[in-house]
Amino acid sequence: MDQSSNPPKWEIKVRLIVSGFKDPPQSITARLGCQPSETWLTGDRVLPQAANVHHENGWVLRSPVDPFQTTLDQAVEALFTIIPNPAAFKSLPPEIDIEIGCAVFVHSEEWPYLGLSSKLVSRMAAIGASFDLDLYPPA
Repeated sequence: MDQSSNPPKWEIKVRLIVSGFKDPPQSITARLGCQPSETWLTGDRVLPQAANVHHENGWVLRSPVDPFQTTLDQAVEALFTIIPNPAAFKSLPPEIDIEIGCAVFVHSEEWPYLGLSSKLVSRMAAIGASFDLDLYPPA
């Protein structure tokens, strides 16, 4: 999106986060049948320039939608379209954590609608995912 001529009102980023597993992240990839957007191991730096490190292995899949031109419902729905077999989550180790993480950055006085359909709530429950919503108001 050309933000210089038409600044965005908000940005909605959604990702599926799998963490707390002992095996390498490739084992999660093999079980779920899709490539992650990002992985890390315990002890890896959170960011290349950061001093803090991850305290557990992680696997992340980002929603493929444009974060400047979506709603929360659309971004979560798009995430589920790139998961080939949601039933595969049942094969993951019981100690793992599954989360749908959403970050909403508001760049104007107008806030986006942040509702989720009952269908999506059911789909999140079916894979055992918790839901995290972080809101960042305008400065």
